[in-house]
Amino acid sequence: MLTPSENTAPNLKIELEKPFAGLCVEICCNNIDALRSAHMLHYYSRVDDRFPALCLIVSEWAKKVGIDDANMGFLSSYAWELLVLHFLQCGRVINKDPAGELLIQFFDYYSRFDFSENAISIKRGTVVKRATDKEDPVSWKPVQQRDRRAGLHAQRAGLLEDTQIFKMFIEDPFSECNASATVKQMSELLKIQGAFDIARDSFVGPHAREPLLSNIL
Repeated sequence: MLTPSENTAPNLKIELEKPFAGLCVEICCNNIDALRSAHMLHYYSRVDDRFPALCLIVSEWAKKVGIDDANMGFLSSYAWELLVLHFLQCGRVINKDPAGELLIQFFDYYSRFDFSENAISIKRGTVVKRATDKEDPVSWKPVQQRDRRAGLHAQRAGLLEDTQIFKMFIEDPFSECNASATVKQMSELLKIQGAFDIARDSFVGPHAREPLLSNIL
């Protein structure tokens, strides 16, 4: 079945039927940023094969707990991949840690992450305070132009002028828009944060079980 995607870019969403029921493919036309993003993820995957493995597990987990549908107010698959990438950039990752250990660290990292106070910048490889103080040259940059996808567009050097208009902020490294702008309600953010807490506790909490993927998938 072919349906137009709700994304403002000219996307076509293909929902497959048997024997591939449950799978879907999105075809994007004339979107240079999406092409650049695909190349970026491809090359990160070639640098470290734990990255695609972690993305796959996180994607399946997000689907199971119901926080993977951007059209329902949650995060797109691309936003989840950016979260994994940011974790590998800024988490306390040891080069020899296996993917399973990284998964536990991933849940622990985001269960502690304050999305209301902090923004994620993939381009800088860091966390940026979501301040609106114009005296802060890192967290504040004047708005350059309007953008339909996220409401506002940042100057090439910095983040949006007021990231507080969003419930969470993950900077797309190419468009510089908010890749998590689909999270519009506090209830949606709380569900995402709650899912991180539950996943973390299933591995390292006081009632943690044996560290198996079946505990979360």
